[in-house]
Amino acid sequence: MMTSLFSSFDPTTIFQTQLNWMSSLIVIMFMPLTYWINSPQPLMMWSLLSPWIHIELKSILSSKYSGSTLLMVSMCIFILMNNLLGLFPYIFTSSSHFSFSLSLALPSWISFMVFGWLRTTNMKFAHLVPEGTPSPPNTFHSNNWNFKNNHPASSYYPSLNNKYDSSTFFNNSTSNNFTNSNNYSITFIVLGQSFLMLFEMMVSCIQAYVFAILISLYFEE
Repeated sequence: MMTSLFSSFDPTTIFQTQLNWMSSLIVIMFMPLTYWINSPQPLMMWSLLSPWIHIELKSILSSKYSGSTLLMVSMCIFILMNNLLGLFPYIFTSSSHFSFSLSLALPSWISFMVFGWLRTTNMKFAHLVPEGTPSPPNTFHSNNWNFKNNHPASSYYPSLNNKYDSSTFFNNSTSNNFTNSNNYSITFIVLGQSFLMLFEMMVSCIQAYVFAILISLYFEE
């Protein structure tokens, strides 16, 4: 039983442990498996979604790093399935927490930085100061580039989180008015909740897509 509107965002269980984070691994159970001769509908949707995301991300990365799209596609699908799973009632929404996005963005960003400084050291130093810059502002340009470079993709993630959390909170609050509403009011409540559910589904897809695009742009840069 949910004691408050924010219970779906609380990772703590009745055992006073944060076992609700295990819900983010439940999405592995929904991965379609090719056991059948005729492709089932979930597998058909999967086979259409994965190549489309792969093509979109491949257009961003150069041909030398086109093999890295597998990581980006996996991240995008993992976030998307966690977002869609969080739309169901009484399921902990792990993707609404900043620690979820940080755990995905920070290791990716650190690996990109280490890869860049080890493999393309001269290019990294060349990017510190633009070509033709006078000597006095060199320090300013170097600090500006370092600040820009130390700005991981996870900083863009909370803006979508706020939209996702606010719509979920409003949907939960309106559902509590069913018991004290007449038939005329229930019609508008159902229409409003249907619109909010559609909005949450679109935000869930956009959130995963934007995160994968930003990670790809950082990797290409």
